[in-house]
Amino acid sequence: AALAARLTSELPSLLERTEALRGALGRVSDDGKVDMGSLSSLQLVLLHELDHFNTLLRAVAGSLRDLQLAVNGTLLMSSELERMLASVLRGEVPSLWAKVAYPSLKPLSSWFADLQKRVGFIRSWLVGYGPPERFVLPYFFMQQSVLTGVLQMHARKHRTPVDYLSFDFTLLDEPDAVAAAAAEAGAEGASEAIHTSE
Repeated sequence: AALAARLTSELPSLLERTEALRGALGRVSDDGKVDMGSLSSLQLVLLHELDHFNTLLRAVAGSLRDLQLAVNGTLLMSSELERMLASVLRGEVPSLWAKVAYPSLKPLSSWFADLQKRVGFIRSWLVGYGPPERFVLPYFFMQQSVLTGVLQMHARKHRTPVDYLSFDFTLLDEPDAVAAAAAEAGAEGASEAIHTSE
């Protein structure tokens, strides 16, 4: 029960659309409604990522709450909660979480720290002035949607058919200064980031 309580206390809060400041999601009403027709491709990516992460955060929070109640004898310990408890005690990500999460082979402690970083990245985008200059691709549920969104934004800005666009990659022997600084600041996966400024 102590481990479940600790994980609950360290679990990031839900990503609320009403947190959006300065146009990250365009206009957001007090009840969190967004004018979908006015969103850019990357704003739609952000909105979909919010939904994916919130589904995961709700699953984790709800199952941890139920596990604590079951361990304390307030709730009947179901077979699903027994499997979750066994997974947590072995340091594994419970299947209840894995089925709504991004693919990962990390043990529970690393997975949980990674979840905090991913939610932190999405939250910083949500409350920021616009999309980040660099996207750490592994932090997304749907990396392809980020890449497609970047192509669509470029195509609209330069009035070029998106079908004519593609990505060009240059592998570096050494990371550039910005990527190295980001890695030192704790942004794991910075070498897999894509740069979006022009």
